[in-house]
Amino acid sequence: MRKSFHEELGDLRKDVLVMGRVVEENVAGAVKSLLDRNSSLADQVIESDKKIDRMDMKIEQGCMVLLARQQPVAVDLRMINTILRMIIHLERMGDLAANIAQIAKEPTFDHYPSRIIDLFQEMAGLVQDLVGRSLRAFADEDRRLTLSLNDLDKPIDELYHQLIREFGQLHGDEELMNWATTMVLASRYLERIADHAVSIGERVAYLVTGNYADLHIVD
Repeated sequence: MRKSFHEELGDLRKDVLVMGRVVEENVAGAVKSLLDRNSSLADQVIESDKKIDRMDMKIEQGCMVLLARQQPVAVDLRMINTILRMIIHLERMGDLAANIAQIAKEPTFDHYPSRIIDLFQEMAGLVQDLVGRSLRAFADEDRRLTLSLNDLDKPIDELYHQLIREFGQLHGDEELMNWATTMVLASRYLERIADHAVSIGERVAYLVTGNYADLHIVD
């Protein structure tokens, strides 16, 4: 017996949340692999990103089937639209986590400036919290929560710029400067992950209200 339209849409919604949890785990794993210099964990994150890519394709195909077979209107159409946009952001977040994990596999510097590591850890913690909140906003269709995400992103941006200033003040041998370059990249990847999480929140606000004024899309 073929499932009803709303059952299939509900399944796609659940699939997005599963995809989101994998992304959330990969972000945390990527950060840990970098800070702990754990090449094995980095490999797991990179391999898991392939799973995210497969889920992205599966969900997109499911949405296309529903659109082709049905003519959804109002909130159902907004749900499909939101799902299609969300998986784009989630897939990119997965790629960024894999990029951080790839950095963890590169030759490293043994004497980390503790100030930079502390700032990076603080930034990573805020980013992981923001990702989790954006997914919870979608799960609960909580517009109030979506409205808080942009404010939560501000201290992340401030920490990113503070890290850039710290990196700019570093002086040392080639090994230190190479490490600094890779950490600048890792910090930038984290900042972009946060931006995508905010965009997910904005999509949820649109889902709930149908108001395009809530959208400020991150490329």
